[in-house]
Amino acid sequence: MISKTAQGGIESIEGYGRTSWNAQEFKKNLQAFGNNTLGSYTIDGYYGNGYGESVWSLLLLNEDDYIVEQMFEEGKVSEQPEYGYSSAIKVNKNGQPFYPFQIHYQGTDMNDNNRMVKLNKIVPYQYDSKSKFYSKLK
Repeated sequence: MISKTAQGGIESIEGYGRTSWNAQEFKKNLQAFGNNTLGSYTIDGYYGNGYGESVWSLLLLNEDDYIVEQMFEEGKVSEQPEYGYSSAIKVNKNGQPFYPFQIHYQGTDMNDNNRMVKLNKIVPYQYDSKSKFYSKLK
């Protein structure tokens, strides 16, 4: 593949700094994300003071275009009160230039009223060719 991205890579977004990519995990998750696009994903996050958040870091390798990195919520954990959820990505290979995908969240979370609730939801994402990023389907 040939990329327009300058040598040295791309900066990570959302304040997480540079995402560290493990070669084995990158290879394990590498798959088609479109007709001329390969992609892979890894989990990036932090934990401190009994609370942690993680994000999916998605890297898209577009033939003859720029490398794109985008982040999506992956999960949360807390010790007091004890709750947490995680997620999984599933790509829908449908023949479009950029394939849609979904993130399936499962576990427990705190709602706006500070009550623990079961979480089992699927959030679909579609590529927006104008912004050149994925966005949630409404």
